[in-house]
Amino acid sequence: PPRTPRRRPRPTARSPRPSAVVASPHFSPPPPPPSPSNASIGDADVSPETGLLGLVSHELRTPLTAMHLLLDRLVDAGDEVPAKHRKTIERLSASAIRLTDLVDSLLYYARIRSGRFVSSAESFDLSTVASDAAEELRPQAERKALVFQASRSIDPVSIESDPKLVRLVIVNLVSNAVKFTDHGRVAVTVSSEGDNRVVRVTDSGAGIPAAEQERIFEPFQNLAPTKHKHLPGIGLGLSLARQIVDNLGGRIAVQSEPGKGSTFEVFLPAVAGSRTAPSEIAQ
Repeated sequence: PPRTPRRRPRPTARSPRPSAVVASPHFSPPPPPPSPSNASIGDADVSPETGLLGLVSHELRTPLTAMHLLLDRLVDAGDEVPAKHRKTIERLSASAIRLTDLVDSLLYYARIRSGRFVSSAESFDLSTVASDAAEELRPQAERKALVFQASRSIDPVSIESDPKLVRLVIVNLVSNAVKFTDHGRVAVTVSSEGDNRVVRVTDSGAGIPAAEQERIFEPFQNLAPTKHKHLPGIGLGLSLARQIVDNLGGRIAVQSEPGKGSTFEVFLPAVAGSRTAPSEIAQ
């Protein structure tokens, strides 16, 4: 009898390979790109521009991750790398971290605008996260001969929140402080105040006029003095920081006077799911 021809099995979609991000202590998995077609939050921005911003940022994240993994290996190689090259590698590594933070900021901004912000909650020491985040900006501060203070608290400052998002907020605030301070100091402190956990970033920069203290939190605003207009940045850091903190149940306040520097205060609830009271922030 004639043989019945065998049917070839249909190819099944392979599971995507795990991201190399988890292999590096400097990187956390990036937030997935926004999906505008599925966004359903009332005032969400589901424009094609928002979706494109998220997708492009997500594509940039992949080569950046590979770059930093290679730099990590060179940094960890120690004496195998000639001493004259180590400083250059460390600077490249720091720049890769900073650039990845910028791409992550764009990704989170796109997710928030598309109404698909997601956060997790776990217990951690806020003092450690704040200190580690601030230390990433120490090289920039030292290049400007600034006094940089970001020591950990003797006693842990426990909080239940999203450590990756909290770190991103602190990096953005400290980066701004270093960028717009030409002489003097930048200091980062952490404290417990009732049911709140508070991070303060203080600088001795030019200060912010009262009339502009609300505008600095609008996206893509560059209200820097003329002499700072040439500095890199897209004017998204403070806007993103406020949106993230608000989604975590907290608030950001700023105290500043022209010529006297600025202090940015981040108030976060000690327990995830609760919110800080406006009256507590006003104090």
